[in-house]
Amino acid sequence: MIETGATGSEEDFKRVTTTLGLSTKDADAIVAYRKANGSFKDFEAVKKVPDVDLKTLEAHRDAVAF
Repeated sequence: MIETGATGSEEDFKRVTTTLGLSTKDADAIVAYRKANGSFKDFEAVKKVPDVDLKTLEAHRDAVAF
């Protein structure tokens, strides 16, 4: 994700994907979508990211903050 412009350490990104249960592909898709469309205002906005595993994302909804 760092390669796509997100900021943070490699450890930060590992923690995010582990906490949310997201694959690297899903995490990269979320970062790319945010860069193209702006910050997410709420969880419903995150669910609009194409090709993201919504079942996994929904299961970890409480770990997401805005």
